[in-house]
Amino acid sequence: MTVAAHELIVRLPNWVGDVCMALPALHALEERGVALRVVGRGWAADLLAGQGWPATALPATVRDAARVLRAEGVHRGLLLTNSLSSAIAFRLGGVSALGYRNEGRSLLLGRALARPAPCHEVEVFWWLAREAATWLSLPALPDAPPERLGLRLAASHEAAAQTALDAA
Repeated sequence: MTVAAHELIVRLPNWVGDVCMALPALHALEERGVALRVVGRGWAADLLAGQGWPATALPATVRDAARVLRAEGVHRGLLLTNSLSSAIAFRLGGVSALGYRNEGRSLLLGRALARPAPCHEVEVFWWLAREAATWLSLPALPDAPPERLGLRLAASHEAAAQTALDAA
C-alpha cells in the first residue's frame, strides 16, 4: 500500500456532536494536503460520508483496534479522544500519535501535549490540528477556527431529506 507523504489516521471522538466540532480542524488539515483516514464508532462513516475520507469502525477491544490500525498502514495519527485505551491501541497498532497527555498517555504518544486552558471544544480540536500541522511541517493554521463547522452532506443524505420533505 502506498502512503502519501502527509497521511494521518484520526481517532474520532465518541459522540456525534464532538465529531462535528472537530470538522473545522480536520478540514484545515485536509486543505493543507493531508490525506485523512478516520477511525471511530460505527456510525461515523455515515455521518462523514460527504467528507470523502475513508472511515473505518474500530472494534471495542484494544487488541482488535490495534490490528485494524496496523492494517491501515498509516504511521502517524491524531487522537481526538482523551482515553488511555485509544493511545494504547494506536501505539500497539504502530501509529505514532499526537494527542493530549492526560490519563498518563505521555509515554504512549509520539507527541504529547498539555490540554489548553478551558475553552470551547471546537477550539480544543483546532489547537490539536495546529500542532499537527507543525508536526507535519505544513503551513500554519490561523489562530482561530472558522465560524462554521462545515459538515458536508452526501448525495444520499440530501435525497433522503428530500424524500422526507416530499412525504410530509
